[in-house]
This record gives sequence, structure tokens and C-alpha cells, in this order.
Amino acid sequence: MSVEVIVRKYYDKLSVLPRRRIILAVYVGLISLTSFINARSYDFKGFMESFLSYLAIGVILTLIYLTLLLSKVFNVKRVLGVSLVTYVVSLPAEIVFFRLTGLKASGLVASSGFIYVVLSAFVKPTTALIMSSTAPLLTYIAINELFLGNGIYNLTLIGLVEVTSLLIGVLFITYIEFKGRSLSGVSPLKALRAFLNTWLTGDPESLENLFNNIGGNGNESVVVKGLVFLRGDSKPIALIFPKMHYGPFKNVGSSNFIHQLRGVLEPKVKVLTFHTAGSHEHNLTSNRDAGRLARELGNAIYNLVSGNNGKSHVCRPYRTVLEDGWTSFNLISDDFIVMLVSNKTLGNDDIPAVLWDLLESRVKHLDVAVIADAHAFKGDKVLDPDVLIPLVENTLKSYRCDAMLPIKVGYGESRASPLCYDLCDPTVKVLSLNVGGERYGIVYIYGNNMDKSYRALLDKSIRSLNVFKDFEVVTPDDHSCAASLKESPYEIVKDCPGLTKTVAEAITKAVSDEAPSKYRTFNLTFNGFKYVGPKVFTLMESLNTLGGIAEKGLLIMLLLVNLIPILTYLVFHGYFTA
Repeated sequence: MSVEVIVRKYYDKLSVLPRRRIILAVYVGLISLTSFINARSYDFKGFMESFLSYLAIGVILTLIYLTLLLSKVFNVKRVLGVSLVTYVVSLPAEIVFFRLTGLKASGLVASSGFIYVVLSAFVKPTTALIMSSTAPLLTYIAINELFLGNGIYNLTLIGLVEVTSLLIGVLFITYIEFKGRSLSGVSPLKALRAFLNTWLTGDPESLENLFNNIGGNGNESVVVKGLVFLRGDSKPIALIFPKMHYGPFKNVGSSNFIHQLRGVLEPKVKVLTFHTAGSHEHNLTSNRDAGRLARELGNAIYNLVSGNNGKSHVCRPYRTVLEDGWTSFNLISDDFIVMLVSNKTLGNDDIPAVLWDLLESRVKHLDVAVIADAHAFKGDKVLDPDVLIPLVENTLKSYRCDAMLPIKVGYGESRASPLCYDLCDPTVKVLSLNVGGERYGIVYIYGNNMDKSYRALLDKSIRSLNVFKDFEVVTPDDHSCAASLKESPYEIVKDCPGLTKTVAEAITKAVSDEAPSKYRTFNLTFNGFKYVGPKVFTLMESLNTLGGIAEKGLLIMLLLVNLIPILTYLVFHGYFTA
């Protein structure tokens, strides 16, 4: 299961809460219903007495979770939501125990173990234990003292209920911790807190600290290859292919790298940064390192474009197509090959990193040999490199660079509508390559893959313009706008108002911008960085496994916390009643 699938699965659970006023309305409705069911008398006075007692319980429950606001992970809506869930959890025990004893707030006490489990996801276990043990018991005493005049009635019995509930909660958390460490070597609670803190607050530090702990030795090298087109008085254009992935989300790790690099180079140098072979194992561990790499690479690019030396002829681009839908749009010359890989039958999402090394090993005589995922036709992640090796081999068999042709390069961009929520940046870029009188294109959209039906529509629209002999649509697998609490954590590009027209406008601008060009290749290495490494997949898979265990365990726990006060009363009430 991919990182995106796992994140999407639990994102849906995190973002399911309705509007705040709806939560409040449901909460007040449940309090009113409980007040009616557990009223000591069914007149106005009896109902109001019961309503005030349960309103107090609801308020205190909310106050317990209100402390989570200090962590910045929770907002008021989430506090109300988790308070409401806990109230619902406590209802069966509350209703039945009131029938047995006439006491209120016993359901809250019985839910103390559940409260402990919830709090443990956000605060340290000792803090969670103190909060989940003292607040429910004090509430029980206060409510029954205020409305019954005897807050210590059956206190020993109710204390036993709380201890048993907390013991179940502690055992549950202990098991999850033990199981998680055995699966990944990382505390699942620490991982969960780091993930939630970063996701919900936007502060990358917590999650980046976790990635630093599981990542490499901190002295790894990042290889960046590419081409720069020098166009006389027109702005130079850089095609960038880093051996790096732009994830995991928002401003964490290297998610923002492509935009950091734009900030360094543009508008002086127009830049298109591609998604090369590999996945989240090639994320950098920190946003700070990504920024440093962007600056160092930017300086190197400026040095490359400062002169006018370069080659003015290339070979004609060509496309490789396999029967299973895999295809590669190939830019070539006598010193480089660039493969832009896609599958417009099955779709795809990331290709194995080993393909980068495979291509390099087959064409050692070339200065630059890169394979990039066009990432613009949504499908499953490719895990087996054998699936794509035939594409690489067929591409190299078809490689011919006998006729060197003059090249003109044009660049155009246009901005999409703000209603295109799936784009991480509204800028749509187009590169036009006029090779010996035949025109080829790259359409570049800042998104994270593309909806299949829209890709088919966009391809049809581009072909209808009769501008390019061949072209490829590309997204850089942009994660900078992922996990932003929209409808989904990883939005793919879909049809939106005016996007197709925006692409057409950028194509027109690129064609009109064509100018005779020279190109230079580069193959750079930057040292002193740290990749997250393959342990990220072990961590995510273990969290997914634990998520399934936790869901089942919580259901069992909900049953137990509601049975505990009833069973405790039936077994021990003869010993502990006052």
C-alpha cells in the first residue's frame, strides 16, 4: 500500500467532522435526550435538574480536551468533536448505571480509559493519565454532591470502575507501543503525534525530527542532471532532473523544493523541474536542506547560463510505445537522452528508482541520461522495475542521432483560474521545441498526477490545435499543497473552469516565443544531505497495520467501558455500598 493511500485512508477519518454549529446542535440534542431518559421525575423541575447535570458533564468533557488547544493541533471544532464522541461512548453505561444506582456521571468515569487513549495521541502518557483520572472522578463527586447531596456515595465502587477502565486503556496503549516498535523500530505514538502536529499546524519540525531519526547518515549526495537552453536575448530555460522526490506534504522535507528553486531562479531563468524515478524514500528529511539545495543548485545554474557557449543542434525527439500501454517521449542529442515515461492505458504513480541507475549504466557515453515520470495519468504505483525495463531497452534500441538538426526553443506560461483547487500553483508552463522544422511540446502543470478522463480531454484539445507533432503532459508530483485539509489529502488535477483554455494560451505564447537556441548539459552532485530512506515505507506500513488493530481494539474497548460499571456493580455493590 502506497504512502498516499495510507494517508488518504486516515485523512478521511480526521476530516470527517461537520461544521461547528452542527456539532453543537447534536451535542445539545444528545444532552437533552439523556436528561429526559435519566430524569428523576418527569416534570419541568426534574428535567431541568437532569439537563443541568448533563450539560455540566458536557462542558467538563470539553474542558478536558480544551487543553489540547495548547498543542496547536486542535482547534475548537476538533475539541467539540472529540468531546461529543466521548459523550456518546459514555451513554450506554450512564443510562444503565443510573437505573441501578440513581447516580450520574458514572458513564464519564467508565470512559476514563477511552479518554486516556485519545489524549495519549496528543500529549505524553503521564499527562494523559493524570487528566483522564482526576477530571472524571471529580466531576462524578461534584455532580452527585450538587444534585443528590451525596457526592461520595458508592465512591469506592466508582473508583474501582475508573481503575479498571484506565487499566484497559493503559494496556491498550502499551500493546500498540510494543507492536509498533517491533514492526518499525519507532514509537507509533511519537510518530502519530509528529504526523498530526505537522499536518494540522503546518509546523514541519515534529515530523522532520522523526524523519531525521529514521533517515540516512546526513552525508548523502543529491545528484541533479539537466539541460539549459540559451536563447540569445530571450530568457534561458532550465530543465531540472534531481534524484529526489518532492514529499511528503506541505512544507515538510523536500515537498516545497520545486517552488524554492523557482524562487531562486525565476524570473531570470525559467525552470521546469521534473519528477524522476523514485518515491518517498528520496524525500529529503528537512525543508531547510531543500532550501539549501535550491540555493546551491540555483547558483550553479546561473553560472551555466552566464556564457553563450553550447551546442545549437540536437536530434529529433521520438516516442517509444509498448503493447501494455507504457510509453516514453524521448528528447535526445549526441550527448543526452531524456525519457518522460507514462502509461495512458493503466495510468501510474511513481516508478522504481533503480531505473535511473539502469539507464545510466546502458549509456555511459552520454553526459546526461535521465528517466522521469510524467506523472500525469493517475494509476497505481509501479513497484516491480521489470515492468519498465522493456521500455528502457526498446527506447535505447530506437536511439538514433545521426542527423543533427538546428533547434529553436520557446517558452510560454499562463495562469489558471483560482477555482482550479487541484493545482499547487496556477501557473501553466509550456516548452516548445522546434527541431528541424518539426515542433514538439511539453505541457507542465503544478499538480500531483492527473485524472484519466481529463487527461484524455486535454490531449484531444492539444492535438486539435495542430501545433505539435508530439507532446507530453507533465506534473512534477507536487506535494506542496497536499494535506491542506481540503476534501482530500492528495488532489490530482481534474477538469476545472478554464484550465484547458489556459493550456492553449500557454502553447500559443510558447510558439511565438521560439528563438534559435544553444543548449548545455549539466551533471551536478551536492553533498551533505539526508534522504528519508526506505524505512519510511516500513513506518507507514506499520502505522497502517496498527491502525487496523487500533480500530478493532477501540471497538472492544468501547464495549468493555460500558460493561465495566454494570458488572462491577453487580459483583461488588454488596461490599462497597454506603
